[in-house]
Amino acid sequence: MEYIEIVNELKKVIRRIEDQRRTIDSIHADRDLLEDILNRMTAIESALNLQRSHATETAKNIKADISDVKVVVQDKIEEVSEQIVQKPIKKKKSYGWLNKMFRTGGGKNARP
Repeated sequence: MEYIEIVNELKKVIRRIEDQRRTIDSIHADRDLLEDILNRMTAIESALNLQRSHATETAKNIKADISDVKVVVQDKIEEVSEQIVQKPIKKKKSYGWLNKMFRTGGGKNARP
C-alpha cells in the first residue's frame, strides 16, 4: 500500500509542478506582451514629441511669414498713400447736356 500512496503523492506533485510550469509560462507570455506594449508606447511618445516640435516649428515659421507679409503690405500701403497725396485730383468733364438728354428722353436725334 505504501508503494501506491507514494506513486499517488508523486503524481500529485507532478501535477502541481505542471500547473506551476503553465503559470510560469503564462507569466512569461504576459511579460512579453507588457514589454511589447511598453515599446510601442515609447515609440508613440517619441512620435508625439516629434510632432509637437514640428508643430511648434511650423507655428513659428507661419508667424514669421505673417510678420513678413505684414511689413510688405504696410510698405505698399504707405507707397500708395504717398502716390495719392502727390497726384492732384483730376476733375472729370461734365457733360450736362448729355445727362439732360438721357433724363428727358429728348433731343434732336430722339426717336418718336
